[in-house]
Amino acid sequence: MAGFNADCSEFTVLIVDDINMNIFLLQKILTRFNFNILTAKSGREALNVMSGIKPAIVFLDVLSEATLIMQMSG
Repeated sequence: MAGFNADCSEFTVLIVDDINMNIFLLQKILTRFNFNILTAKSGREALNVMSGIKPAIVFLDVLSEATLIMQMSG
């Protein structure tokens, strides 16, 4: 994204994935735009994080148990 200088520091992003490399890669991309980044390795952890903060967007691994827990919580 050369030449694109966006400051997204007012936005919080939550990344939920059980694979560290996926979290790392997405963090690396989003950090360039100054997003506030939170991470969780499970659906339960994501729900705990979201109990105190409402992220602007959640990147969720749809093939993990995180998806199941998020769906069950409504």
